[in-house]
Amino acid sequence: MISCLGIGIGYFAGWQITILSCGIIGIGTLIIYGLLENVFVSGNQARTNFLIEQPEDPKKKWQISSRLFIIGFPNLITAITLLLITR
Repeated sequence: MISCLGIGIGYFAGWQITILSCGIIGIGTLIIYGLLENVFVSGNQARTNFLIEQPEDPKKKWQISSRLFIIGFPNLITAITLLLITR
């Protein structure tokens, strides 16, 4: 939805704005997704985090991270596609 809005804005205001906004949204949400899913930590740190968190925490983290991935990935694909098309 955000990427469709960005394409509409880019059509009228300029593609560079769309590429920049979709890229920032895409990269930002995917970085937060990685932080929630323990992608940037070692196995020992991930294991320790898993052992000390409450039982309801993994479900909340999974819900938040899946929503962030659903928002971020299409925006990143839109930014890359528009970057390749407009060059």
